[in-house]
Amino acid sequence: MTTKQRSAATRIMKKFAFWSLIVFLSLAQATALAAGTGAINLPQYLQLVKERNFAAKGSAQDKAGAEGRKSEADLIFSPLLFANGELSSNSTPQDLDMMGAMYDKLETRKYSMGFSQTYQFGLQAKLYYSLQHLHYYFPGQADTVHYNASPVIELTQSLWQNAKGRYDQSKEDSIRAQAETDKWSAENYLRTLLVNAEKAYWNLAVSREIVTIQERAVADAQTILDYDTKRVKMNLMDKSDVLQAKASLESKRLDLQTAKDAAAAALRDFCAYSNMQPSEQIAVAPVDWSALMKLDNINRHGDRADVEMAQAQAAQNSATARMNVETDKPVFNVYLSQTLNGQNPNFSGVVGNSFNINKPATTLGVKFSIPLKYSSQKEARHGAELKEAAAKLTYRQKLLDQESDWRNLAAKLRDARARLEMAFSIEAAQKEKLEYEKSRLKEGRTTTYQILSFEQDFSQAQYNRATLAATVLGLAAQVKLYGELPMPPAAIPAVTQ
Repeated sequence: MTTKQRSAATRIMKKFAFWSLIVFLSLAQATALAAGTGAINLPQYLQLVKERNFAAKGSAQDKAGAEGRKSEADLIFSPLLFANGELSSNSTPQDLDMMGAMYDKLETRKYSMGFSQTYQFGLQAKLYYSLQHLHYYFPGQADTVHYNASPVIELTQSLWQNAKGRYDQSKEDSIRAQAETDKWSAENYLRTLLVNAEKAYWNLAVSREIVTIQERAVADAQTILDYDTKRVKMNLMDKSDVLQAKASLESKRLDLQTAKDAAAAALRDFCAYSNMQPSEQIAVAPVDWSALMKLDNINRHGDRADVEMAQAQAAQNSATARMNVETDKPVFNVYLSQTLNGQNPNFSGVVGNSFNINKPATTLGVKFSIPLKYSSQKEARHGAELKEAAAKLTYRQKLLDQESDWRNLAAKLRDARARLEMAFSIEAAQKEKLEYEKSRLKEGRTTTYQILSFEQDFSQAQYNRATLAATVLGLAAQVKLYGELPMPPAAIPAVTQ
């Protein structure tokens, strides 16, 4: 192998080693996450949902896009640059007294460029420069060419329909309200998605806790069965006690299988929101029971996104109704056109002549139109006004519904938390009872069977506490629908009306 070949082989090996290291580190990171060396907590999980869930990403982009669409309303009253061009050829014979001859063909080129703007008080203004090139073709004679150039200002003021710019202003409001509606629609979808994802997170965490509790209950039931079987063989107990212990063990095994099935379903839901492949190796941070008992009172942090959307929809419907009212009114416009004129055979000369104030042209006029069936137009305006009133009433009802829903949620959360506190108290009492009975066993004052029975009671108390905790966590997640709510991952706030 030559030196050049060895050098090339070395470079290839270095590149291979580098990319192998990158792949290894990526796989190690993924394996660590899946293996539970770094359990996923709630903020991390919600961030994964935002990054991996296509619906969440789409809603975020939809919200940003709707916010940007509001700028479209600014274009209504913004200056507009326009330019027009037209070419025409006319070979129709014309009667024209030009040097005693008639032309065979007339070619015309027209150009104009300028600015136009609509003002909020209903005025439409145009300021532009017009240039016209005329080329006459005469039979048997030399062609004639000349230019017309004119600076022009045109003003049109609405006096009835769109008076004071009411239609244009309503259109501006409608565009902004439509964008606001789209923004809150996307926000509502995103909030609901994240709240449901949070419920899935807590459901997985609690369901795995319940599996652990049920496994311990099965182990306790097996120990009781073994204890009773041994006692029956020694003729110290009746066989019916063994049969009862077997039935209890089978019942606990069924409860354990049910808990495992529920945990598997919770894992599938958990992974579905973040587009991960379900794996039993995925670890989530367990419920922090100490943080769960920190009951900090908070108030509602705002309106729900669907209520904000209803408000924007009401504003949009109101603006649309006002536009319809203006559209159904008669048209009565006053217009004014002021033009300076210049003519010259040469292009260079016509531009200077066009600003000659001694050759102005002024046009003043009115434009009026009204439907002959004015009664129908009046009814249409009344219908638009009713739609505007209906939009406002719908939003008012949405506000009342939100208040009712909040009171209902607050009551459910308070009641569930009260039950959870009782469940914690019962669990503590069962634990104290069990520990006391174990101390009595050491003194020979009780039986092993009594200890095993108390362990079953303690496991049932733990199961009740975990089940109630899942209810409280789910209700607390719904609180986040009412505005942006900063809250620790496991802290469940008290809710006040």
